[in-house]
Amino acid sequence: MEGKSTKRNTKWQRPILWGSGALLIIMVMLYFDKEKVFKEEKPPMPVITVGSTEVQAILGSYRWNDGLVEREMKDITKSLKYQHVYENEEMKVDFPDEGDIPVFIGKSTLMPNGKKFPDLLPSILGENGLFSEGEGIRTAVLQAYWKDGKTAEYYLPIKIEKQPQKEPYFPRFKGQYSIVIIEEEVTLEKDLEIRAKLIQQYPPSFITIGGYTDLQRAEEELSELNIKEVPSYILLDEEGEVFRSKELGSMEKFIDENVLPEATSKEGIVTEVNREQGFIKIDEVPFWIDKGAKYHTGQKLALKARYPEDGQLWFPILEEVRVLEEQDKIFNGSNWLSNESGKLSILAIGNKSKEKMDFLKKEGIKTVVKTSAENSLKMENGKELTDYTVFVFNEKELIFQTDVYDKLLKFLYSKENLDTRMSIIP
Repeated sequence: MEGKSTKRNTKWQRPILWGSGALLIIMVMLYFDKEKVFKEEKPPMPVITVGSTEVQAILGSYRWNDGLVEREMKDITKSLKYQHVYENEEMKVDFPDEGDIPVFIGKSTLMPNGKKFPDLLPSILGENGLFSEGEGIRTAVLQAYWKDGKTAEYYLPIKIEKQPQKEPYFPRFKGQYSIVIIEEEVTLEKDLEIRAKLIQQYPPSFITIGGYTDLQRAEEELSELNIKEVPSYILLDEEGEVFRSKELGSMEKFIDENVLPEATSKEGIVTEVNREQGFIKIDEVPFWIDKGAKYHTGQKLALKARYPEDGQLWFPILEEVRVLEEQDKIFNGSNWLSNESGKLSILAIGNKSKEKMDFLKKEGIKTVVKTSAENSLKMENGKELTDYTVFVFNEKELIFQTDVYDKLLKFLYSKENLDTRMSIIP
């Protein structure tokens, strides 16, 4: 009986051993295959559209799971095939997987000497600041930054053309308006007078004079507008007629109430100060400031703002400001200032602050030279700060604050882009 049992056990053991061996071989093969895939993995390729035109991008240098991969400029440029797009169109960058969305996307223009000149708007407005430039042939470079120090460059060779117009009296760009004026009698003096008046009231890059003529010529040359009486004042956008009036005053009232971006009136905390570029952010919303303005990160302000009249309608300029609460005096000292010009120092508060600063060291951000982490901070005003908050200093002052780690990363990457721009401008 004992011998039979041993024989039966051996009979079952062999298949088990063979199966285990096969499974081990498969696992080893899968492991090495996974390692191969891991090492060969590249950054995701986004879908990029300029206006309604999809543009094919070329992957440049990148830092991914297996470290830095640098592509020679000659290898990139030989692949360039310039694609036609229209000027001043919004540029959208969509990554296929939500998990692959970068923290920040900067945009530069490739210069003839091979250097990349960063655009200002993406570093201030993020993805809302991506646009095609004016007419010409150029190579745009999108610089994407992910967590864990991952980065990638995407080259966009584009030939930028003027926007097609329905008719010469229509505006050239999306978001722009033109005014067509028809009067019983037209003179050069009246033409110049009206143009001067409207230019003084409205940014020329926003509202233009599409035409100034009499009824007879209007019926012959502007038949699409169906003009039957004078005077007529017609406001057009790129699609067609927006408003028509018999009085210029009614036209101006409509523009003021319905077309021009509204002036802003609000209260908020200054979350960022950038004196070099001349803007601050209040609750993360940017505003132009005058040179020498004494605003400070952490202040609480009540403000009124308007859009500039020079056509730079990206964001408003501060006009009336009241300081409701000053920056806490604890930030006036030199305890947390950067000890190196052009570099940054970070103070993190809260029970997760040390963990977050350890994460930050893996991001590969070159501008940060010093970090500090504290569980709490006793302010000069008597309040004790215990919630997770991050303060960023340059060598002179506190320049940024947030309570969200991803927003800290976005700021640091955008700051690197802006600093590169400043180093190129003479």
